[in-house]
Amino acid sequence: MIPASVNDVYKKILSRVPSPELDTVRKTLQIIVAARRPLTIPEMAIALGVATSLDSQTIAEARLDASLTGEKLLRLCGLFVFINNSKVYLIHQTAREFLIAKTVSTTIDSIYPWSFSEAEAQMGSVRLRYLLAEDLEKDEEPLDTRAFFEYSAVHWPGHVRTMALGSMPLIANQLHRLYDTRTKLLSLWFPIFWKTFRPYNTTPTLNALHIAAFNGHEQEVDYLLEVDKSDINAADSTLTYPIIWASLNGHDIVVHMLLKKGADVNAQGGRYGNALYAACSEGHDKIVQMLLEKGADVNAPGGYYGNALYIACSGGHDEIVYMLLERQADQSTLSFPHPKRLKLF
Repeated sequence: MIPASVNDVYKKILSRVPSPELDTVRKTLQIIVAARRPLTIPEMAIALGVATSLDSQTIAEARLDASLTGEKLLRLCGLFVFINNSKVYLIHQTAREFLIAKTVSTTIDSIYPWSFSEAEAQMGSVRLRYLLAEDLEKDEEPLDTRAFFEYSAVHWPGHVRTMALGSMPLIANQLHRLYDTRTKLLSLWFPIFWKTFRPYNTTPTLNALHIAAFNGHEQEVDYLLEVDKSDINAADSTLTYPIIWASLNGHDIVVHMLLKKGADVNAQGGRYGNALYAACSEGHDKIVQMLLEKGADVNAPGGYYGNALYIACSGGHDEIVYMLLERQADQSTLSFPHPKRLKLF
């Protein structure tokens, strides 16, 4: 009988998964769906090993045999995945849409459907357990898996950001360990992370609150502020404050938390000058509004273009420009030309 739709094809493929392998297949597909880029077979061998070996304390214990992993993926997942140049892919975009469709009605719900946030949570959990493995901290990880270390160092904050950590105390405790400046862990992952997102300068010295604000990890920011608020108005080695990092990266909840706990809305320093300039530079209108309501100086100098109004015009952020003008932003700073200047006057 010919299936009526592509979804029927996918259902038929998954219905053939042996019952003892359902959990492995679910975790495999979630890892593939949530990965920021296609993982190689050796990387999948580690990710899947960590996901399925919950009692393992080291990567050596958890990792699967890479020479057999590709064969296992094809055997268990059938036509759902394919391997090209030693990288693992879903067969088609429709396969991804099918897997994360919560409304799909099926009797094999141990495999699907699940939401994308559930896949992200799986990846976040794998990344945290991997980075906290005992042999990684001791620098005993085999060289052939360094690519996975680099992937994890760069992308774990993004995966974790989507997780509901309030209902995951174990994950929250793991997060505290990765932010602990007293251990070697932060010095392992942070330089690689920073080089990816800020390649134009050397790795700075940031404390845990600065990094958590940069990453938008709300629960960690809350935890750090409860433990010690002394860093809330302290600059890092780049002369940048936590509220500036949070504003720059669009983490509005973190900005609100910092302001509520006493962050100086007009703190000056660093490449972006102040929080208002940082938010304007990236077009974060919700944060701009919040900062203005909390007393941000609309004409405060700072940043490469000198002030918030000019950088907002430069980026074409017209709604923000109107907000700044309503707060009496000085228009005379726009007297010299710029190729992206808005025609508002």
